[in-house]
Amino acid sequence: MCKDDTSSPDNLVVKCVKCKHGYHQQCHPPRIEGSAASLTTWVCRQCVFAVATKKGGALKKGPYARSMLAMKRVLPYQLTSLDWDPQHLTNEQQRYCYCGGPGE
Repeated sequence: MCKDDTSSPDNLVVKCVKCKHGYHQQCHPPRIEGSAASLTTWVCRQCVFAVATKKGGALKKGPYARSMLAMKRVLPYQLTSLDWDPQHLTNEQQRYCYCGGPGE
């Protein structure tokens, strides 16, 4: 969620239709593509994961499944910013999962 509400034509603040949080197009991982007219039904990463992941596995069909596949291709953190132990098994930030969580 962005704390700065200023926007420009190429970096609009887009609101998620589910949680109503606003994100700049260039801040959300992955970048939000499209024009203002095409972004009226946009759903953020957190909401897509909340809807598409179910006990027993993630949804396989439908718009949320397609969105989740696209979002899993972009990590919500920079790999180079993680501080790893000498064996490269654990990191201080506890980031191991494509969702940005601890991977548990």
